[in-house]
Amino acid sequence: MISIFVKHYLNSRAVDYFNNIWFPAVEEAISSQQGFISIETFIEHDNSACMNIKLKFSSAEALDLWVQQAIHDDLVHRLDDYRISAWAVATVEHSETDLISENDLQWTNIELPYNEKNGV
Repeated sequence: MISIFVKHYLNSRAVDYFNNIWFPAVEEAISSQQGFISIETFIEHDNSACMNIKLKFSSAEALDLWVQQAIHDDLVHRLDDYRISAWAVATVEHSETDLISENDLQWTNIELPYNEKNGV
């Protein structure tokens, strides 16, 4: 199993868009992806500009298949007008029973503008 953690740093105009339009579109697009297990989102309690997403896939190969889909990049670009800085991604492979702590994560910043060469 692989978990992916994403931090999108967005301006204050983005909250409604993220929660009511963008995230539901991501849920719809990803739900039929082979190997997809779950997705959730939350805002950091000490940084309201940081929208967090946690995804789980059955394997790194399943994650790679999702990232290679054109809809993945389209969805990423839909946040571009709201970004205030680079976004960050961390992945960790684990068993179903492993507990993951923030200390286990190695973050990679995705510079703007995003493209498939610098993205995950």
